[in-house]
Amino acid sequence: MSDKPKINLPMSIFFTLLSAVLISLSFPNFINYEGFGILAWFCLVPLFFALERKNKKQSFFIGYLFGLVFLFSSIYWLSCVTILGFVVLVCVLSIFFAFFGFLYSKLLEKENAFSFLNIVFIPSLWVILEFIRNYFLTGFPWNILSYTQYKFIYVIQMADTIGCFGISFLIVMVNYAFFSLLKNNPHKKQYLALAVWFFAIACVYGYLKLDRSSLFVKDTEINIAVIQGNVKQDVKWDPHYSEEIFEKYKKLSVASINENPDLIIWPETAIPYLLNEQIVTDEITNIVGESKKYLLAGVVREDNNKYYNSAVLFSDKAEITGIYDKVHLVPFGEYIPFESTIQWFRNKIDKPIGDFSFGKKPILLTLPISKNLEIGEPSYVKRQTRFYKFGVLICYEDIFPQISRKLKQNGADFLVNITNDAWFGKTAALYQHMQASVFRAVENRVYVIRAANTGVSCIISNNGYIEKIFKDKEHVFGEGYIVHKISPKDFRKTLYTRFGDVFVYLCFLLVAFAIFAQTKYFPRNIKPTIR
Repeated sequence: MSDKPKINLPMSIFFTLLSAVLISLSFPNFINYEGFGILAWFCLVPLFFALERKNKKQSFFIGYLFGLVFLFSSIYWLSCVTILGFVVLVCVLSIFFAFFGFLYSKLLEKENAFSFLNIVFIPSLWVILEFIRNYFLTGFPWNILSYTQYKFIYVIQMADTIGCFGISFLIVMVNYAFFSLLKNNPHKKQYLALAVWFFAIACVYGYLKLDRSSLFVKDTEINIAVIQGNVKQDVKWDPHYSEEIFEKYKKLSVASINENPDLIIWPETAIPYLLNEQIVTDEITNIVGESKKYLLAGVVREDNNKYYNSAVLFSDKAEITGIYDKVHLVPFGEYIPFESTIQWFRNKIDKPIGDFSFGKKPILLTLPISKNLEIGEPSYVKRQTRFYKFGVLICYEDIFPQISRKLKQNGADFLVNITNDAWFGKTAALYQHMQASVFRAVENRVYVIRAANTGVSCIISNNGYIEKIFKDKEHVFGEGYIVHKISPKDFRKTLYTRFGDVFVYLCFLLVAFAIFAQTKYFPRNIKPTIR
């Protein structure tokens, strides 16, 4: 006979649904595009109650239900691209939350000498599953829990040490402390004290980081113009609209030149022709040839019968000085994995799928900035040129921390994310995408410039603050441009840039130890005497 109380399944399901709704609302959502980030600090408490005293099978089901509701309600916008793909993706990704429920039950099934460490074991388990999702089947680390805090600038500064997954750890720790307090757990005081201590450390660290950053003398400023064309997806590749699209970007770029930018940025696949077509050379020459400005533009290029989603840097003489080919393509969007085996799947998708090839590796592009300096008495003018290196993240490459980290390791002074989020219309997807860029900026202490075909085009500083954002009548949807000066500081590489996700590996060790110790040393449900 089981020593566990009778399970109230309806109440457990209610708590599970409540928790899934709360976590969904903490991200940008269909009610509020900016999200209610404060909800993240207690959104998992109902889930922990739902999992209380459940066996492994029940916990697996509860976790899976939580994942289904959370993902269906938070990435609903994916159905704008493919309904079948949306359903399949949600069903697959929900398995991660099912495993969280299963392993949560495993960790807590026996009271033992290490139970007082559950306050670190449970957050570690959450972090591990988020991290695996970053790589599983090419990875889809969308809506990582830490991203809910993108507006809480003091809390997220520690991401330069422990990464975005480390901030997720802190959030789950606070949730578990609240749960233990409500449950009247015997360790509730210790749990609450530890959670408050970790939260205070993060905030103090953030305050000191932000305060210290103001002490740095501004480096040479780069004036950046970001162009947002707001081209609708259903006409983007219609040849009847190609000339009109090009004219739109030309008009906006010429208007931005009045503010004397050093670099003009167009979004992903902004050029409606193949790169090697003569019209591209002619039009780019017309735009930058007279103004003597550098232009970074998204374009599709063909090379040896292979097509690439690329970013091309044109010099102030309209010459191509650098090309980056996207290295992390969108599966079932830009290519079909194992296409020879599942050819039928292409016919089931209700939107066109590209046949792009993978780029070889992330590379840096070079932007020369020349300034006139007055030197000596009497003064004379000296022309000084500095060469800045920057990396480009195309589309959702910015949601993968390892790509941005590699670019910073290679010497990037700033990062540029060019994207086309018009696929998803006026939905929360645009803000959810921007959240990731905020963390890439903090993790590596670099400016991140976002150029989107439609929302969110913005300039994010190296402390994660959104310094300037394009808005048309208070909305990010629309066409126009922003011009803003950035000052890349010569920061040393952050601990995260140098060592990566060491914190996550520590979480792996903690969970492995907890499961091993429970299985090896506490095979029966016996609470040992601690002296």
